[in-house]
Amino acid sequence: MTESAYRGDPRPSITQLAKLDSMPPAHARVAWAKPSTPAMVLGTAVHTAILEPEAFADRYARMIDGIDRRTTAGKQKWASFLEDCGEREVLSQDDWDTAQAIAANVERCDAAKFLRLCDAIEVPRFGTIAGVDVKGRPDAIGTKGAGAGILVEVKTTSALATADEFERAIDKWSYGFQAAGYSMLAEQSGTPVRHVIYIVCETSPPYGIGVFRLLDPVVEWYRQRVWKAASLYATCARLNEWPGHPSGVQEIGLPRWHEAMRQIG
Repeated sequence: MTESAYRGDPRPSITQLAKLDSMPPAHARVAWAKPSTPAMVLGTAVHTAILEPEAFADRYARMIDGIDRRTTAGKQKWASFLEDCGEREVLSQDDWDTAQAIAANVERCDAAKFLRLCDAIEVPRFGTIAGVDVKGRPDAIGTKGAGAGILVEVKTTSALATADEFERAIDKWSYGFQAAGYSMLAEQSGTPVRHVIYIVCETSPPYGIGVFRLLDPVVEWYRQRVWKAASLYATCARLNEWPGHPSGVQEIGLPRWHEAMRQIG
């Protein structure tokens, strides 16, 4: 399936459901339509450099310096550069170099062995959750041999790629939710997930790499939240009502991750 076909598919994605899990429906719908941020553009480039290195030069062009687009000659040179780029996305020199440096570091560490066990790279998955037809595109899944049941997700971070830092990111950025949703779709397509592995890549020198396995009880806990978010989507879509914040007074306590750890422990 092509990128445009996947994006054009009307089914909600696991990533969209994750927004419903972390914010009111009215806010989630706005978030779905937001354009990519510079960090997201770099993240996508890093994914390509790691997961599909042979396709990197076909998808991206490296920005060239020294073009003064205020001059006639500069405008002509810029137009020629864009024509040469074709449909490729233009990356700054820094982002190009960063993506290549990260990919090289991944290849040199334990992360590489998990990727080599995966035979399905960015293959779309489809299924039904809480009566809702859902789509998702995990980074990498192993479907046979020693790799069967391994799900690998590549994440970039501006922080340190340490266990403490990434544990905080699991809930903040819905990484646990996404992995649980992908595992549910993979299971429906005949590949039960046994291990969820994260390859966490720092986006600044020395481009450190952290490799983590998400505990099974945590995955199971997030699966319940995926089901709940899909149910909420079904209700909102059926009624065509996407509410915002509750109007009444709400009682609050400790952050939900604290309660989650108590349940898991």
